[in-house]
Amino acid sequence: MLRQRVDIIIRDRESHIVAAVEIKNRKHLTRPVATELYDQALSYGQVVDASYYLLISQDNGFLWLNRTNGQRDMLSAVEFQMRPVIRRYLPTLDLDVERVGESQLEYLVMQWLSELEAGLHQQPLQEPELSFAAVGFLAAIRNTLTLFDVAV
Repeated sequence: MLRQRVDIIIRDRESHIVAAVEIKNRKHLTRPVATELYDQALSYGQVVDASYYLLISQDNGFLWLNRTNGQRDMLSAVEFQMRPVIRRYLPTLDLDVERVGESQLEYLVMQWLSELEAGLHQQPLQEPELSFAAVGFLAAIRNTLTLFDVAV
């Protein structure tokens, strides 16, 4: 069970945690910083039961596949750009200048993941959905029924 707060939890039909999603809208979210945040989430027990851990800023994101023992698999980390996703939902936002608030980004990510879960993008034609499909994340969240819990 998740003991600390993450922003979004995706559960399957049996209420197992498919993914833990954390929104950290900080500039310059680099792989080393993201890895440190993920290590902290692991050490606090936030993502032990989740098959995937997704860390997202408005600029980029990282997706890890968790091993069953709660250890991260370095080879499964996928880094992706969030700009294409942000542009879909906020086409007039100047991404070079403006930052959205974390709550607005959380809402946007929930909308995006809801569409992915519902299969609205059946054939992923661009990133990050192509990378998600390649590591099984899209298949894992499709038709989860108990869509999202906003963690408290």
